[in-house]
Amino acid sequence: MRNRLLLSIAFAVACVLVFILFFWKTTDGDLPDAAGHPAITRDTRLAAGLKHSLYIDGKGQLWTWGDSRYRNRPSAVPVKVADNACAVAAGDASATSFYIACDGTLYGWGDSEVGQIGLFSETPVIEPMPILSGITGISPGHDTPFAIDTASILWTWGKVSPSRGEDVPGEETGEPIAEPRKVMELVQRVSSSATHTLALREDRSLWVWGTNDSGALATGSHTAQNRPYKADIAALQSKPIVKLATKNHASFAITEDGSLYAWGYANASLPGKENAALPPKTLPVKVDFIDRVADIALGEESALILKKDGSVWAYGAGPVVQTAKTGWTKPVHLMDDAVEIACGPRHALVLKKDGSLWSWGDNEAGQLGDGTTGNRAEPVRIRFPKPAS
Repeated sequence: MRNRLLLSIAFAVACVLVFILFFWKTTDGDLPDAAGHPAITRDTRLAAGLKHSLYIDGKGQLWTWGDSRYRNRPSAVPVKVADNACAVAAGDASATSFYIACDGTLYGWGDSEVGQIGLFSETPVIEPMPILSGITGISPGHDTPFAIDTASILWTWGKVSPSRGEDVPGEETGEPIAEPRKVMELVQRVSSSATHTLALREDRSLWVWGTNDSGALATGSHTAQNRPYKADIAALQSKPIVKLATKNHASFAITEDGSLYAWGYANASLPGKENAALPPKTLPVKVDFIDRVADIALGEESALILKKDGSVWAYGAGPVVQTAKTGWTKPVHLMDDAVEIACGPRHALVLKKDGSLWSWGDNEAGQLGDGTTGNRAEPVRIRFPKPAS
């Protein structure tokens, strides 16, 4: 009898352990919700904007510093904005900020003269306001935001630009819109610049539109596209794309195996001989100087790269790599043990495994969060206010 009792207790304990393990595994990472919809993209806890920064801490608290227009009070130290945040994005053309709450509501605040916060306002929107519900991903664009909803539909609004898609390829026609407009279906990821947009669909195909003088649309030509057009990504050898990045006239993609591909003027910006520019490419080219890439963040004249081993590298020119504007550099190793990176036009952010947050670059608006407005050539640790006792 005693043996049976012991066996029953052991069985019950085992069942509890299995349940706990199952629960832990199914709540770790991004999983579909109860209705089977895609989860919010949670790889964007950091964002660096024009002259401001955003961060979601481990408790889901959203912080901002610099000139984000939050309550019209620029701050050189982090200021709490909201709770229950899951993803952030920051505009590089104006002081605009977005975050997705964990219930899928997209909020925005900041400049909205061309409708980029979902309304037309000559004065900044100084508190977060809801824009859309059921959102899983957001790209701030260049005052032309794009959002992906739980049905994998891509929406856009804001400034008139080639990246939004217009009646005349490559020309700015039409009017700004504050009401989101449907672009296409079955979209997983999106990245947009002032010149063009890339959208990764569920079947792993890449769709593109906008100007194409540099070949940034990966179509094998220089023909502009005013509506989504299927790109030629045969060079990727059927490897799934896991990240997209764009800047004016340049495109990047990271594949599942950590390979980095570039096309358009991105190719002309790769490290090489000083003052030498490689010709732009109309199809993706594998970047050979680095491998096992996890993420890439683009500055005005620089690129910040996070490798799968946690090391952070930079190349290019300007304050992010602290080089002269006369030429592109060889990749520079900056730090280790990183889990996420972000890059504004002229400043950078890195989140490390130990939870510390670091920044460097230009700082005239306090966007580095170190309590000063002095530029920093080396990474400085961002200090958050202590909780009130």
